[in-house]
Amino acid sequence: MASAYLVEVLAVIDNLKLPPEERILLNPDPLTDLYLAFAYYFPFVLYWGLTVRRYDYSWREVFLIGGATGILMEQMGAVFLSFNPIAWLYVLLVYGSYKAIPVLVAERCLEGMDRKELKVWKKLVLGALIEFLAFVSAGGLLWIFGIAL
Repeated sequence: MASAYLVEVLAVIDNLKLPPEERILLNPDPLTDLYLAFAYYFPFVLYWGLTVRRYDYSWREVFLIGGATGILMEQMGAVFLSFNPIAWLYVLLVYGSYKAIPVLVAERCLEGMDRKELKVWKKLVLGALIEFLAFVSAGGLLWIFGIAL
């Protein structure tokens, strides 16, 4: 969650200079955004955490899968549909990094675990499924947390 919150704190700082109606955040209010960020990021952290403990994903694979699907999901697909390679690269770096950094930090611990080896195509399919389920779960949690506001 630390790397995910770092991303969100930086997004809040970057958006503070904009009027509230133009901010690209979960909520234009910075404190509310950070509250909702837990609901958004938690499924990604949980699902990837469980997956890398069980299967032999490297931090590079998590980076690429998480970053690529981030391009598709960011702003409900608007970044992907922009056909802007600079925006794609930016989102790849942001989404890939916050998901891969914990795997990189825990690399030695993970190497000592008995993890199942998967073929590359299975890793891609499972990774895409994880991302989809996390995105749907995040939407549900945002709805629940939003009601609690």
